[in-house]
Amino acid sequence: MIDIDQDTLIKAVARAIMDDMVHADMVEAIKREIRTEIVASVRTEVSDLVGVWVEERLTGTFQPTNRWGEPRGEPVTIRELAMAEVEQRCNRKVSPHSGRDADRHDRGSITAVHYMAREAIKETVDERVKALTEAAVNDAMERLTEEDVGRSVKSAVWSALRPKK
Repeated sequence: MIDIDQDTLIKAVARAIMDDMVHADMVEAIKREIRTEIVASVRTEVSDLVGVWVEERLTGTFQPTNRWGEPRGEPVTIRELAMAEVEQRCNRKVSPHSGRDADRHDRGSITAVHYMAREAIKETVDERVKALTEAAVNDAMERLTEEDVGRSVKSAVWSALRPKK
């Protein structure tokens, strides 16, 4: 029979457990690192491929056709087609009140770009006026004293209670 004291046995078991835990943690850390590197590499590769594919589609020409597949006009790039569409949409006439497409009876119609710019300016001015108004009200409220508030309340109550002529 082997004579091993209890302390030595406990230390040996504890050391073995610790070695296994450290080993398991290291294995998990290595797996995470490998996984991270693979994902980054795949993303870079896919991004490069997609970038090349998109660039080819934007710079390559295609032949516009009618609904029967017959060629219509000269070959164009998608970029040229997109720019023409944007220009057409920006220059279309709209109602100055609603921004909807103007009909032939609308007087004073404006371009869509003009309408969008006017609305953006109006929104910016409205926000600025609101902020300045809030600041002025807050400043005025800070300057009011309890006595001022009391006088205002008293005056309002007396006005409400006075008989009307």
